[in-house]
Amino acid sequence: MPPQSAPPAARPSRALRDVRDVEAYVSDRLAHLGVRPTSHMHTPLLAQGVRSAYRLERALPPETSLAAVLDDVLPARLLRELRGWAPAYAA
Repeated sequence: MPPQSAPPAARPSRALRDVRDVEAYVSDRLAHLGVRPTSHMHTPLLAQGVRSAYRLERALPPETSLAAVLDDVLPARLLRELRGWAPAYAA
């Protein structure tokens, strides 16, 4: 009988400041732009969004809310990246 593979481990969440799960936060913003987890664009855009969050977190003063800054900045950054992948979003 072949060995049974273990079920995939749950992904640990990565918290930054007041954002409890950076990947879930970025994924939610991607969903608002119409990019679902099943899309071929989701993984690279998710990685780009997480990198942006980490860069912003390092640049902000300690008392600044990362979530508030991400709410202002991240959608435009993701949309700019998305337009590079799918010109239909350029409209």
